[in-house]
Amino acid sequence: AIAPKPKALRGSAIHAAIESIYAARDESMDALQQLSYVYETLLREWLTDVDSDVVDARIEEGLIMLQDWASEIYLKDLDQYDVVGTEVSFSIPLLNGFPYVGTIDRPIKSRLTGNIELRDTKSTAFKIDTAIRNITQGDQMTGYLWAAKRVYPGENVTHACGEILYAYKNKINWSHKAVMTEPITRGVFELQRYEDKLVGLYADCASRIRLTPQIDPLHMAVLWPELYNEQSQFEDEYYPLKRLHPKDLLDE
Repeated sequence: AIAPKPKALRGSAIHAAIESIYAARDESMDALQQLSYVYETLLREWLTDVDSDVVDARIEEGLIMLQDWASEIYLKDLDQYDVVGTEVSFSIPLLNGFPYVGTIDRPIKSRLTGNIELRDTKSTAFKIDTAIRNITQGDQMTGYLWAAKRVYPGENVTHACGEILYAYKNKINWSHKAVMTEPITRGVFELQRYEDKLVGLYADCASRIRLTPQIDPLHMAVLWPELYNEQSQFEDEYYPLKRLHPKDLLDE
C-alpha cells in the first residue's frame, strides 16, 4: 500500500482538530489550545517513523493554519450559525443500488434564515487564487450539494463555502492566511447534469470491473481517473473524498 505523505496527514489532523471543537469541546481549554493539542497529538502519533525535523515542520505549519482558522472563521461564525453535524458521512443509492458515498466536513444552519450551508476546509501551500479556483470550479462541491439535498430533505440547502487555510515558508518567513470563498451555488440543471454524469461513470466502472477482474479493486486512479485527478489538485489531500467503493461492485 502507498503510505500517506506527511502533508496528507497534516490535512487529516487539521480536520480532526476542527471536528473536536464542535463534537467534543473541552471547556478546560480555550478553542486554540484544544485545536493545537488535538492536532499535534495526532500528527506525532501518526508520524512516528518520519524524521523529527519533518514532523516539527508539519506541526508548525498546521498550528499556524489552525490559529488563522480560529481567528478568521471560527470566532466570526459563533453567533451566526448552528452546526448541524461534523464529518457527516452519506451513502446514497444511485445505480442498481450502488452507493454514492462521501463525507461533508460541516453542514451549518443560519440562525437568521434557517438555511443550510456546507463548509469544506482545505489546507494548502498553493497560491490562494489557485486553491479558490480549484474548489469553486471543481465537481466536489457540486457533489456535496447534490448529496446534501438528499441527506436533509425538507431543508433549504443553499450553497457551500470553502475555508482555505494557506501557509508557505520561504527560507526565513511564513506567509499565511485563512480565507473564505464566495458562496458556491449550483442550479437545478447543474445538479441534474452532475447526477447524469455520476450514473454514467458508475455504469462504466461496473462494466470495466466485471470485464477486467484482475484490476486491483483499491486502485482508485485506474477506475476514477477524472475524479482522482481533481482530488489530487490539493497536494495535501490523500484519501478520496467521494467514491463508489469498488468492493461494492465486486460484491454483486
